[in-house]
Amino acid sequence: MSIDRIGKSSGPGPAPAASSPAAASEPASSFEVARNQPANAVAAAPPVAGSALAQLQSGKLDLEGYLGAKLEQATAHLQGLAPAHVEAIRRALREQLAIDPALADLVTQATGRAASAPED
Repeated sequence: MSIDRIGKSSGPGPAPAASSPAAASEPASSFEVARNQPANAVAAAPPVAGSALAQLQSGKLDLEGYLGAKLEQATAHLQGLAPAHVEAIRRALREQLAIDPALADLVTQATGRAASAPED
């Protein structure tokens, strides 16, 4: 094995030159950053006219009605269970909305109001 590459092919040739130095440094397309938006802003869709949140915001529903509608939506898939079981699950969920700090914070963020404990 030889070190000096005598009698061997010279290897790959030099790299082809770019057409011009300016063309190599120009981006293919421009990049623009949106201005006038907070860094933590999320593009939220406006509430649908018939949604529970839209009804709450328009005053057609109070907070209890809104939470009731959301609980109905969350437990709609439990149709096969006995009505007493479904009602017990709804009560437990409603109670959690009022006492769990993370869930209470989500309710406050969504509605601007804190949920209160359910009345028995």
